[in-house]
Amino acid sequence: MSQAGVNLRLRYTLREDAQGFAHEICQLKLTQIPRQVSRARLELGDAIMKRKIFTKTTGIVLASSLAFITAIPAYASLPKSGYYTSGDETIDISECEITLEKKSVKYNGKPAKVDVYVTYDDEDLLEYDEEDEDGEYTLTYKNNTGVGTAQVIVTGVGEFEGSVTKTFKITRGTATITPKFTTKVKTSAIKKKNVTIKLNCKTNGGKLSYKLVKAKDSSRASISGNKLTLKKGAKAGKYVIKITSARTKNYNQCSKTVTVTIGK
Repeated sequence: MSQAGVNLRLRYTLREDAQGFAHEICQLKLTQIPRQVSRARLELGDAIMKRKIFTKTTGIVLASSLAFITAIPAYASLPKSGYYTSGDETIDISECEITLEKKSVKYNGKPAKVDVYVTYDDEDLLEYDEEDEDGEYTLTYKNNTGVGTAQVIVTGVGEFEGSVTKTFKITRGTATITPKFTTKVKTSAIKKKNVTIKLNCKTNGGKLSYKLVKAKDSSRASISGNKLTLKKGAKAGKYVIKITSARTKNYNQCSKTVTVTIGK
């Protein structure tokens, strides 16, 4: 045959019997073929293509005699699905189209990751799964635990070799402030004595500061440090406190208002 030496790369799926042995190639799809042959979908025993195909026990022959594809033997030691390349040819992962779903993500307290899409000749490649021993590439992250420029390294597996590094930005995240103090004071209590409330809060941001921004009786309410003091005889009503978390390396400044109410 005139082009018998052409390496053809196939996408395959192996069907297994009850004992787990592959006994048939269910589906083959040409992903690298001579220019003269149109893209084809091949199935052993039921070949489908724009050109006529003859099926044989040992393989598939294109009617044009452009190439000969040897069938993968039964019980072949191969993953359930993946790529098969005739000959020993490997493909550098840099020849694939590699895109990241996002160019930047916000820090959330965990190592940042992004969805990575890898395609070759219009076919989606799979990230390698150790349990299934299936896939064409692995992902490794670097510098992804804080604000800055993170790296994701795509490394070829099996018929793919080499690696490609892509970068994405990690920007400051939004901090949270969770109050852990009482927000109700009984009128009967404030009539007898001063009431002091320690403004305990939980935050993943920076240092907290407190400001009394609205008070029913401002002459009898004050904040010092993280303590709100309501003096004896303070009027019933609302006392609004603004709590601010300072900006840090990984989180932007944020604020939260909390209302303490004197009432029945």
